[in-house]
Amino acid sequence: IGVIAGPAALGQVHLAFRLVDSARELMMTALWRLMLPGMARCQHDRVALLGCVDRQLGRFSWIVFPACGRMLLAMVPMVDALLPAVWAPSGQAALPLIGLMVLVLIGFPGGIALVAGGQPIFALYTNIAGLVAVLAGLVMFRPATPMAAVLVWTGAQLLTNPYNLAMNARHLAVGWWRP
Repeated sequence: IGVIAGPAALGQVHLAFRLVDSARELMMTALWRLMLPGMARCQHDRVALLGCVDRQLGRFSWIVFPACGRMLLAMVPMVDALLPAVWAPSGQAALPLIGLMVLVLIGFPGGIALVAGGQPIFALYTNIAGLVAVLAGLVMFRPATPMAAVLVWTGAQLLTNPYNLAMNARHLAVGWWRP
């Protein structure tokens, strides 16, 4: 991003990611640690594992999704109030990342079920494909603004996420959107 859009855009994109990653990592790390032991206990019982995925998604939805909504509403005003005007594009660029975080969190329990079942390799494949897609998108679209760079990254994640959902669903022996 710094090579294509320049160092200022790189700094603004970096801040946009950090604004969202701070909250996302706190939530996902806590959820991971809370969900994995229960899913590991039922890793050999597909029906019980799917029930665990459903319960976990239902439970954390009451906390995580309202938090994402508050972030979406507060991000731009917060950046505008706390940082000099040069950082305003960071607040705007964080908005698609918050939307992507919601999508990722919906599939998160299914991904934990995959790890609990001893198949973390599919998440690695998704991440490698995402990296390749980002690099290809940067070369193809040559984003010049922080928002454009974030949209390339978000698009790459949206392009590769269906594979991750399909692998989660295959492990749970359900349709690809079910987990």
